[in-house]
Amino acid sequence: MTVPKLDIVCNSEQVAQAVCAVCNISSEQLVYAPKSREVNLARGLYCAVTKLAGIHPTDAAATINRSRANVITVAKHYKGYLEVRDVVTTNLYNKIVEHLKSKQDALSDKQ
Repeated sequence: MTVPKLDIVCNSEQVAQAVCAVCNISSEQLVYAPKSREVNLARGLYCAVTKLAGIHPTDAAATINRSRANVITVAKHYKGYLEVRDVVTTNLYNKIVEHLKSKQDALSDKQ
């Protein structure tokens, strides 16, 4: 099964905020914290969501203080986890997408 591209208009900062909210970590942890299970999962989901949302890897990398190559590699791994329907990854991914959609809907309602 392939994971479809997201039909959400967002930037890398909005994705980072959604990932932090859903994964219950701070933005500082997403960017600077040393490796831990929770932080690695959050960074991986961030990379996968930015890739599927069509955000350029250079922009995504700058937001989380990583290299472009790192973002591409991690996005590929986590896209694979989503394709095989890893339970934890898929549940968090769906929550992040819903969070982004709700923010987008709230903005469109204001306009």
